[in-house]
Amino acid sequence: LIPLIDGPMEIFSTGQDPCEMIGRIDIKITSVCECKFRNEWSFCFSTNVGQLLFYSYNNMKMIGRIVCNHKYPIIGTFYDRESECLILAFNDRSVLLSLQQEKEVGDYIHVKCSKVSLFFDRILIFASEKGLIESLYVLNKQLLRHETNSMRLHDDSITSFSLGSTFFVSSSIDKTVKVWSKEFHVLCKLVL
Repeated sequence: LIPLIDGPMEIFSTGQDPCEMIGRIDIKITSVCECKFRNEWSFCFSTNVGQLLFYSYNNMKMIGRIVCNHKYPIIGTFYDRESECLILAFNDRSVLLSLQQEKEVGDYIHVKCSKVSLFFDRILIFASEKGLIESLYVLNKQLLRHETNSMRLHDDSITSFSLGSTFFVSSSIDKTVKVWSKEFHVLCKLVL
């Protein structure tokens, strides 16, 4: 799967060398995640007009579509297996969408979302301004603010996150890379 900068998604087979393009989705795709939809593992593509498109993981055939209540670009889509819900991140809000009911559940949470994000252990964090994070979590099919919301991880803008088995890593314009426990304790700090 290759999302192009102008929006369309090109789909390539990996069964031959060199890879061959086998399909194209001609709509502006803003994010993608894997999820279980209608009892089938699928790719969920979010769009710049608040739609979710579901394609079978096995054959890349479309198996469904959900139109969100908020008709703006979805900048991030995250699958929570335990609740069988998606967390949808828009620029200024997030909401939980039940894949069983195929609709949004609960209220929107006003939060500044960003493409620099990480989802683990039912916690979703977004890089915010000046090294701060915005954080949410899923509990009992509800989306709530996490206790680490507004926590400062760095002294300047966070540029990326990466997830390990028992830790996560953050990097920043402040020329540091930090390794964190999943409980948000610094394990290691590298100054570049």
